[in-house]
Amino acid sequence: MKLLDLTIPYEPLEKKALYDEVAKEYRFLANNTPKMRLLISTELDDKKLPDDFAQKLVNMLPALNYQLCTNHDETSFAKHIKEEQNDLPHVLEHIIIGLMMMIKNDNYHGLTMGNDRLAEIIITYNNKKLAIETTYLGIRLLNALLKREKIDLIKQIKEINRGRVLVWRKYAKKRKQERQFTF
Repeated sequence: MKLLDLTIPYEPLEKKALYDEVAKEYRFLANNTPKMRLLISTELDDKKLPDDFAQKLVNMLPALNYQLCTNHDETSFAKHIKEEQNDLPHVLEHIIIGLMMMIKNDNYHGLTMGNDRLAEIIITYNNKKLAIETTYLGIRLLNALLKREKIDLIKQIKEINRGRVLVWRKYAKKRKQERQFTF
């Protein structure tokens, strides 16, 4: 997977036209929230995923359990990653959002459009510097998983975020899915 372009800040040229083109779930495209745009290319070799790719990703990035995916009736992306794992740009969108969630407890939104070879990802952000750094970390994480390499994700997040990390975990089964934060 290769990042061809990162445009930040990014504003769709025709907010109203773009909003009319996509479903209401993507109304964030028409608001004033800052957005970034990534242009991603994938190769056929990127589709050769390790058998445990989805499970490793969810284990490394527990925030995926709390990200809603409009492609799946707004249930968590972690529940559907097995189905989506070959759509690497869509997976990258959720990885970047998950990394931003590990830095700051906030809502982020994204959209992935394109095909198997070339895709455009639009994601909201609050801090430009953190958005850029989490984007590059997300690409490194995805490529490390594809190449079966080790990556110390917590250490790298701490380097980005002055030693702090929010770790999202589920409480015991007795309670509904809630967030637990560890600094």
